[in-house]
Amino acid sequence: MKARLPPRTQAIDRVWGLMAALAICGVLGGISLLVPPFIEDDSANGFQAWRGTLLGAANSIIAPDPANIAQDSFQFQTRWGPGQYLVPGAISLLGLPLGAAMTLTVALALLCCLIGWMFVVRTFAPNTPLCLLVVVLVGSFRYSTFAFRTYRGGEILLQAVTPWLILAANRVPAMSVVRAALLAAGAVLVAFTAKLTGLIVVAAALVAASLVSIAVGRRISHGILGGALGAVMAFVIIYVSFLSRGPTPASELESSLPFFGSIAFSSFVPWVAGISWPELMTALFFGSRDMSSMPVGYLAAIVLPALLIMYLVAGFRLGPAYAQKLTYFSLVSYGIVAAVFIFLYSRGANIYLEERHFRSIGTLLFVCALVNLRSVGTPNWARNLFLALCALMVFYGLGSFLFGEYRMAKSQSLDRVSWTNQGVFDIAAVDFARNTFAREGRDALFVLPTLPLAVTLPKEARVIAIDLSWESESATKERRYSGRVPGHILVLLPNSIVDITSGKISMSKGPALLSEFKDYAPDAWKKQVFNTMTVFFQ
Repeated sequence: MKARLPPRTQAIDRVWGLMAALAICGVLGGISLLVPPFIEDDSANGFQAWRGTLLGAANSIIAPDPANIAQDSFQFQTRWGPGQYLVPGAISLLGLPLGAAMTLTVALALLCCLIGWMFVVRTFAPNTPLCLLVVVLVGSFRYSTFAFRTYRGGEILLQAVTPWLILAANRVPAMSVVRAALLAAGAVLVAFTAKLTGLIVVAAALVAASLVSIAVGRRISHGILGGALGAVMAFVIIYVSFLSRGPTPASELESSLPFFGSIAFSSFVPWVAGISWPELMTALFFGSRDMSSMPVGYLAAIVLPALLIMYLVAGFRLGPAYAQKLTYFSLVSYGIVAAVFIFLYSRGANIYLEERHFRSIGTLLFVCALVNLRSVGTPNWARNLFLALCALMVFYGLGSFLFGEYRMAKSQSLDRVSWTNQGVFDIAAVDFARNTFAREGRDALFVLPTLPLAVTLPKEARVIAIDLSWESESATKERRYSGRVPGHILVLLPNSIVDITSGKISMSKGPALLSEFKDYAPDAWKKQVFNTMTVFFQ
């Protein structure tokens, strides 16, 4: 075992790690302020719930009632944790545009994440000067840089709280019953607020910490009992007050993934999710999120680096006691998370096959591998191969961020009011809608072709936001709205889908969407054509 490092050396490493964390978050955040982020559809739905909260319906999406669009319906939002909109929403109340508030949320969350992993290293590997290296690597991988380009809300928030959940779970077994119950309950509530997946992460951390403590101490401590009691109480409160009030991705069932696919994906992806390797492989093999059928080449590309990290985490026991404790904690946490997702995927839960669901456990496994990398018995080939893999993924993370920011800066999709980038956008068309709202207020109704476009209108505006690019034409034709609004109804459509699709006899999505409003005469629509969008109104 190596001699303990001098306190001065460890302090210098922590200082450099903190400085690196501030620099990374400052540079990425500064660039993101200049070139604002996009909003993912899930987060766009979350901001609809924020609008409802500001209008007096807490955590609810307020939308026109399909049975009578002159009235509103209220839907309590249960598909995503509330933190994704509460944090940037609260910041925006200070007077910042929503896009700037999102960037500040991401920067603060990443800073919290990096400092948290520094404390994890300090707790589990006090004799290992890895703070600077952990900060530079985690802060440069694509999942960290991507958050400054596209706001995914809960993803970056869960990333921020994960190391702190691990630290809290590690402390629970040694505490008194009351303190352990309060800490465990608080950890569960924080994890839930960040993201619904956080409930799986915090449960795995609490169970892993308890099992490691029992294995070492040969007894069930008061802290373990108190932690279990507090966690169960927090879960019950969350279920009664939130989860039981609507559907969640785990409760919505689609066609199930073949059991072998569930096992393969959930077993191997966590090992490389901490370096964003599956995202690179997905881009190469799929080019999208549709991974319902996984080619053998994709699985092979995932398995090989996963086996390397497996070897570094669990392949040998030559490290010091603190590294072994981290290893046991990581392996138990991994086993719980993998088993839960195998169950969810195999039963057909409405959860995409994406590495981001395994980000928390993946980063823990990565940090564990990094700690074991310094063990005396680590072969040079494994050490060099792992460091080369990390260097490649740092290059991918920073390169994809800079290239993406360059492309966004060249596009004409910036809304200067909300300070967000929009995938479908025309400033003149949006200004036309804003002017209509200024005259008519909530008497008007705005039908939007994308979910993120809703943030460009005032929070009081009545909107129907539809993800028209993903929706099938048959689904568009089947939906119907009844009634009329006191003011004008405006339907914003991209020019690419306004006319009948070339070479097809069936009606395009544009006319199909207009026909949904059955109490409006089909031949009475007027239109205003702009550069990339057309506004139909009556």
